[in-house]
Amino acid sequence: MAITVSTVGPGKDYSTLAAWWSAKSGGTDVAQAVCYSGSDLGMLAITSAPSFTTSASEPLRISVAQGNMHDGVTPNTGAYITATGSFQAGIVISAGIHYVEVEGLACSAGAQTFGIVGAGLVASSFSKCLIVGPSAGTQALSGMGLYTNFNLAQNIACKVFNNIIVNCGEGIGAVCGTTAGSVTLRKWEIYHNTVKDSSGNGIAWSFTGTASTPTINLHINNNIVVGSGGSDYNEISSASSRAAHTVTSEGHHNNIASDATASSAGPGASTSGAQDSKTASSLFTNSGTNDLTLKVGSAAIDTGNFVSGQLAFGFDTDILGRKRKAAFDCGAFEYLPQGDSTHVNKASQRLSDGSALMGD
Repeated sequence: MAITVSTVGPGKDYSTLAAWWSAKSGGTDVAQAVCYSGSDLGMLAITSAPSFTTSASEPLRISVAQGNMHDGVTPNTGAYITATGSFQAGIVISAGIHYVEVEGLACSAGAQTFGIVGAGLVASSFSKCLIVGPSAGTQALSGMGLYTNFNLAQNIACKVFNNIIVNCGEGIGAVCGTTAGSVTLRKWEIYHNTVKDSSGNGIAWSFTGTASTPTINLHINNNIVVGSGGSDYNEISSASSRAAHTVTSEGHHNNIASDATASSAGPGASTSGAQDSKTASSLFTNSGTNDLTLKVGSAAIDTGNFVSGQLAFGFDTDILGRKRKAAFDCGAFEYLPQGDSTHVNKASQRLSDGSALMGD
C-alpha cells in the first residue's frame, strides 16, 4: 500500500517524512512513501523496528514521484530534505530493517550532519540521490553510507548507485559486517556514483569483526571521485578483520580518480581500467557550480565497465532516469549529445508535465 508524502502533489497525506513514519510504522502494511516537491520534507530517523515485515517483493521504499526529482545540481529543489543539528541525518535507518530502498531524494547536509545512512541493512539500495554539504567550514560528516557507529551486524547484498555527493567529510562509506547468522554471502555493488570534494575519503569500505567468516563479493565500478582530502578510494579495514573474511570476485573496475596513481582509482583483486590524475574541470560541464554532467571530451565518456547481469541491478539508467548508451559512461550522469532523441523526449516531457519548473 503506497502512502504519499506530499507538500504540493496529489494526496497531501503528510507534510513530513517523520509524520508519515509515525503514522505508518505501527501498522501491518509495509509503508512506502512517494514524495512530491515543495517545501522541506524534514529529517527522518528510523531507530526502532516497525510492526510490519519487509520482503524483497515488498520493501520499505522512499521514492520521488515522476517530475518531482532534483536537477542533479541543487539540493533544495524537487523532493528534498535539509539535515540540521550535529550528528543528525537527512535519513538515518538504524533499526535493522531489511529490504530498504531510498531513491531520488535530495539532501542539503549541514555541518557535522549526515546525508543518508543506514546500518544493519539486508538487500537494500540507495540510488539517484543528491547530497550536498557546506562549501566552507566544517563539512557534513558523511554523504551516504551503510556504516556509521550504529550496529554493523549485517549490511548484506546492498547497492549504492547513481548518486552525487558533494562537499561531505566521507563521500560514500560501506561496511561489510560479520555477525549475520546463516547468511554468508555479502554481495555489494557500488556503481556509477559521482563524489566531489570530500574532506576525508571519497569512497571507503571496510570489513569488520571476527565472529564468522562470511564470503564477500565487493564490486566498486564506474565511479568518479575527485578532490578528496584523504584517498579517493580507500579500504580502511584492519588486517585482522579482513583476514576474517573470504573475499571472492572483488572487482574494482573503470573508476576515475584525481589521485595520482591508478591503484587509488580502484584497489582490489580484479582492478582494471582505472584512470587517475583527472581534474574536475576536465571531466564536468562546470565543476565550480557543481554541474557535474559530463563535458565534451570528458575522460568519463564511454569508459565504463559492463558486467554480465548488470542490467538486472538497474544500472542501465543514469541519475535522471535516462537510458545509458551501449558503452557506459562513468559517474552518475550519462553523456548525451545535443539532438540525442533521449534529450528531445525528456524536454517534451518536462514541458508537458511542468517538471521543468521544479527540476527532475
